Amino acid sequence: MSDCFWTMITALGTIAAAIVALIALVQSYDTRKNSMFNALFSQLIANHKEVFADKPCTEFYKHFADRLDDVKTIRDLVEIWAEFQKGLGIEKSVRFSHTFKYVYHEVTTVHKEGTISPSAKHHYIGIIQSLMNKDELFCYLVNLLQHFEKYPDDENDYREQLKQYRFFDDLLRDQDDRYREVMAHLCTYLYADVSKIIDL
Repeated sequence: MSDCFWTMITALGTIAAAIVALIALVQSYDTRKNSMFNALFSQLIANHKEVFADKPCTEFYKHFADRLDDVKTIRDLVEIWAEFQKGLGIEKSVRFSHTFKYVYHEVTTVHKEGTISPSAKHHYIGIIQSLMNKDELFCYLVNLLQHFEKYPDDENDYREQLKQYRFFDDLLRDQDDRYREVMAHLCTYLYADVSKIIDL
């Protein structure tokens, strides 16, 4: 066989080895990035319970349920939220608001992560949601409704993300007597606003 043939075989072998090395490098990079995301997510989850500790979500639910007949428009909801926040006092109200910013940070961190699949994102966001009891979920829903009423141009796609991940579905389960009437009322009177966040 000629030297040209062996040179070609050697070149093909070198190219194949380079391709395999490149694939291994890319996989190694993806694995490192995925490991970094898993470490970050673990830290977010570890902090979640601490962030929600001693927050007045159950008191807000009771306050809102007592005022339910007064909620006919989104402005009514905003007023009830503001009234409750004012009753907490400035320091406690600020800490309460930061709780919901943390959830926003958790969800957007997962949603924007490029190293995980859409089904994995759904799973991770489901973990965040599962750490919240119904009173916390309800507070977060009302917080979002009042926020987007005040700031209608503020990241509207975030609502779509929550809707896509079915974040608030637990609030719509019929077997929960505490929330059946409250959610039915909101979904009727504030349908246009609620349906931007929950798939009704």
